[in-house]
Amino acid sequence: MGRGRQKPKRKAQDWDCAKIVANVRSSTCENCVFVVLVLSGALNPIHRGHTELLRHSKHLLEAGSSSREVVVVGFALAPSSEEYVNEKLGDLAISLGERIRLCEAAACSDRETCVVPFGIASGYRTIAEMRPCLEHELLMASVQVELEILPVYGSDFLVKRPQNVRQPTLIVCRQDEDDSAQIARQIVAAESRPHPGFQLLEVEKGLIPNFSSTGVRKACDVIRQEAPQEAVAEAWDYLKRSLHPEVLELFFPDGKELAEAS
Repeated sequence: MGRGRQKPKRKAQDWDCAKIVANVRSSTCENCVFVVLVLSGALNPIHRGHTELLRHSKHLLEAGSSSREVVVVGFALAPSSEEYVNEKLGDLAISLGERIRLCEAAACSDRETCVVPFGIASGYRTIAEMRPCLEHELLMASVQVELEILPVYGSDFLVKRPQNVRQPTLIVCRQDEDDSAQIARQIVAAESRPHPGFQLLEVEKGLIPNFSSTGVRKACDVIRQEAPQEAVAEAWDYLKRSLHPEVLELFFPDGKELAEAS
């Protein structure tokens, strides 16, 4: 897996939102707001920390709604553009096509998670492309509901872009994070006119696993470079914990033999 020629950008009709439409149709909730949560970013590669971030965001958002019931009907993984990831990571970048394939593997067995293959650098512009597609599919299914599509980011996103407190955004602050969570809280406290759709969600320490795409890439390098057996065993253990099984199999199709050898 690695850099490669970028495929043509996908169009809105390439997004399969059937899971979300099915979840809306099967909901028994009346007079509620349906929400789709979008995780946009490099996802280079996708790991369990990303998907757990979405799941805990759903729990907190639904539990914290007061005036009207909120029902999260799906998650969307949206890998960023090839240009953005190449500029950010250089030779460490995985091609857009491969990142989409890895996200599809992570989402394949989950009835709530889909993959948005547009390859757009901005989560907000990704949502602008998603909305008419999803609204069209709901209309074709004769479903009329109030629907919101919200981006989800970690606290470091708000630290880099404090102006986004004026955008409909969910910011997740993990209580075991470093200074970024505290700075994000200060940004929100200092803002006199936050967007009505902006929320800061506090996640208890340890609930979201502290995996990273950097850690995954380093562990893969250890295994591929045929490092000492102890190092390989440690790297393999990290990958088994951090990656979805379907994603791990794409990286290492001979994983069973590798596990036995380590």
